[in-house]
Amino acid sequence: MWRAARALISCYYPTLGSASSPDKISNNPNNINVLKFYHLIRGNLEFVRQLILALGLVGSPVDHPPEPCLDHCQISDVGRALIRNFEGYSPLRYRDSAGLWTIGVGHLIRPGERFEEPLLGDAAEALFVKDLEPKVAAVNARVSIPLYRGQFDAAVSLVYNIGEGAFAKSTALKKINAARHDEVPGQIKRWNKAGGKVVRGLECLREAEAELYRMRWY
Repeated sequence: MWRAARALISCYYPTLGSASSPDKISNNPNNINVLKFYHLIRGNLEFVRQLILALGLVGSPVDHPPEPCLDHCQISDVGRALIRNFEGYSPLRYRDSAGLWTIGVGHLIRPGERFEEPLLGDAAEALFVKDLEPKVAAVNARVSIPLYRGQFDAAVSLVYNIGEGAFAKSTALKKINAARHDEVPGQIKRWNKAGGKVVRGLECLREAEAELYRMRWY
């Protein structure tokens, strides 16, 4: 499990690339945040397992692929975990990589919205669920062919990050609707910039979405 978790978080913490165990990390005082993060995920192995599966770090346990879905698809727990992992969570508002005010799980604060108190617990979860609904609806409305669970989750994660309007005009959507599935991951990876500059976190997210799309089902 340690090796798999290391592969999962090395995108954010490159120092894990040469570490074979948590003990080797703890010997370096500069890695204290890495060690804290490791012990955090160690306490929730199911969460880690789902993310590892979503990122394609292990093979799918599904022997017989499920039927693809069209029109009334819903994002899976793996898809939600992927979004949570890469969007992160903040109870206080902050500026994202594009300089936009954000709170919770990647919620862009709209004009007129006020968050005078920290966004915690059920309120944070409710806002995340509310934010997911139009993204799921957008994929269902724009995609004209059946998608497997991994493909649908990847598309929703992309929309959650870039917005419905950008997705509607994207080449990724055109490739999906043309059933040119081998070309979709490459199009997903193109969305790696904020403010005209490549952002490492977005590169990681796009790579995860691309792998999820390739994986198709789980």
